Amino acid sequence: MSNNYQLAFAPDLQMDAAEFVAQWNATPEYRQVAEAQMVATPKTSFFEPVTSGPGKVQT
Repeated sequence: MSNNYQLAFAPDLQMDAAEFVAQWNATPEYRQVAEAQMVATPKTSFFEPVTSGPGKVQT
């Protein structure tokens, strides 16, 4: 059985995806459980709603 998980790294995180993959795969205990890989995906922009008062969201 195979499970695939996708992770997104925040720009302000002190580790990027390539560094995570390298460190994960270099750790025998982690590598025994799974192999980390990088896959290119299209960039997506996220919308942050602006609040306009208590309990109200302005879109």
